[in-house]
Amino acid sequence: SHIETAAQLYRLTGDKKYADWAGAQLDFYADNYARWPKARNIAGIHFMWQPLDEAVDLEHYAEAARLLVDYVTTEHKQRWFTELFSPECGLLNSTMHEIHNIACWQRAAVGMVAVLYHDDSLWNDAVEGKYGIKAQLAEGPTSDYVWREQSLGYNSYVVHALTPFFIAASFAGDSRKLTTEMEIAENMLLAPIAMRFPR
Repeated sequence: SHIETAAQLYRLTGDKKYADWAGAQLDFYADNYARWPKARNIAGIHFMWQPLDEAVDLEHYAEAARLLVDYVTTEHKQRWFTELFSPECGLLNSTMHEIHNIACWQRAAVGMVAVLYHDDSLWNDAVEGKYGIKAQLAEGPTSDYVWREQSLGYNSYVVHALTPFFIAASFAGDSRKLTTEMEIAENMLLAPIAMRFPR
């Protein structure tokens, strides 16, 4: 995401032009989220065609907002939550009520917003809920730490989805709440290395 990259450049260089641009992009999405028509396919999506794409982008938006936290006012940050992040989380939480690789993306994106805003309700939805991250990792991987959909691609995809959330939670001091889940994800990452096949 260019928004996240710009926010990273601001943190690395201190050059406010990057923060101005990244913040302006988040403002644009926040200003227009409720105005843009909903897609007709799934759950009333505003930006993309499916919730998966919304979740992937939301992870980038949430990380950009985290990187800009010392640049914007509390009121500005709250406006992003009210007009963009909260509606997006509501959308993502309304779909993929199953153990599935896509659900991991959706719960991880909501989890990143929960961490950013210290929102216990969103945390419970994303992490502790019936189809939250803890349930996904308790039921999703096999005993060999391969994702249940039996594809190494999906295995990698799930780890890729969850890693930004785990990093954000660690920065916020919440990693102790996720020790088991982080260990499972690490095992999923390493599982393909240990695979052997008979001739």
